[in-house]
Amino acid sequence: MKKLVLFNLLFVALIGSTFTSCSKDETKNDDQLMEQTNAVIEHELDQATNFSDEAYNTGTIASDLTSDEMEIRHNCAIVTLDTSNSMKTITIDFGNSNCLGRDGRYRRGKIITTFEGRYRAINSTHTITFVDYFVNDNHLEGTRNVTNTGADQNGKTTFTVTDEGKVTLTDGLIFTYISQRIRTWTEGESTFNIWDDVYDISGSGTVANSKGNGFTATIQEPLTVASNCSNITKGIIRIMPLNNEFKERIINYGDGNCDDLASVTVNGVTKIIKLR
Repeated sequence: MKKLVLFNLLFVALIGSTFTSCSKDETKNDDQLMEQTNAVIEHELDQATNFSDEAYNTGTIASDLTSDEMEIRHNCAIVTLDTSNSMKTITIDFGNSNCLGRDGRYRRGKIITTFEGRYRAINSTHTITFVDYFVNDNHLEGTRNVTNTGADQNGKTTFTVTDEGKVTLTDGLIFTYISQRIRTWTEGESTFNIWDDVYDISGSGTVANSKGNGFTATIQEPLTVASNCSNITKGIIRIMPLNNEFKERIINYGDGNCDDLASVTVNGVTKIIKLR
């Protein structure tokens, strides 16, 4: 008997799964766990990047990077810019109590980003870290490094992204992750409003949890992540557990609609799961 624990990681680009039993109730709970973990990893790492991008550009445009404090387009985040060094630092502070964001998620703690060059400039780099940062009471730790690699063959700005860290879920289960991916800015680049941004994500990664289970995840069709949607809207990921006892699976996020559904295929059998 095997229990499915699907962990969707993108970093996004990642997703994962482990199996240890097979009752309907357990499978349902594990599908919910997949979505919960995906929300913290897949969606939140990209949102942290988006928040930092907006904060930097708002500061640059509004005050030529001389403002000490400003509000980001989030209900309760306070943004502080430190421009005293060549490496500019932005701190996005959501406070010590949960704050409800426009995307329906509760956040607290800090996102700290150091920039070398402007986010939109070719070869610019920025590094994101987290301080006591929680999303829906799940604890996100780690580091994201992003490099602007310029336009692709379609004229869309691309970024190379590496992530390494861990997520502690509300039940105490811990996931560690490492990933490498390419982030392509497909919509919203012409504005400084993060809520119209859409990215396509490709790449792969490895995930392990505190129960000793692990897997690799490879994005077969780019994942579409929109800032104004809580879930991945499109794309396919292939999950390969590192333990031969477990089964390969394919997760399909649909055709681009912002909904809470995905399909999971194991041994040729497909089922629809509810992500929220």
